[in-house]
Amino acid sequence: MEKGLTMIKVAEGLAEKFHAGLTDKYGYAYTEHLSRVADRVDDLSYEIIKKTSHIPYYIAAAWLHDIVEDTKITLEDLKDLLAVHSEEAEAERVTKAVEYLTHDKDGTYADYIETIAKAPGESGEIARAVKFADLLDHIAGPTECPGGLKKRYEKSLYRLIGVGV
Repeated sequence: MEKGLTMIKVAEGLAEKFHAGLTDKYGYAYTEHLSRVADRVDDLSYEIIKKTSHIPYYIAAAWLHDIVEDTKITLEDLKDLLAVHSEEAEAERVTKAVEYLTHDKDGTYADYIETIAKAPGESGEIARAVKFADLLDHIAGPTECPGGLKKRYEKSLYRLIGVGV
């Protein structure tokens, strides 16, 4: 589990470094959201993660799920940064999950959720679990979610539940 703990610490450190000074739509430090999502994934881990030895990859992806979308980090940068502290296959697994979790602003939100719902392999499983926790945080976070967003997030949760998060 040593390598897994290292992966989590590296992911948390990257998230804190690259999200430093950023706030969410409610004015909170962005890293608070990332921490809550990582904690949710950890809390749900034995119910939603088949290979418990892989829990650290899920938690790492939770810390990193918005890093490409919200910072200057690219997927290639992320993979390289993770590979410094882990095996290449581990870095690839987490980076691919983050790729699925990165919303292409040219596409619709529904298409984005559908991509996550249909994402193949373990990276797809990771992405679905992290997105599930992310949506829960948006709905039940420290500030009430506006009605229109709440409805969209709830529909997205139902879609992910439908494919078996």
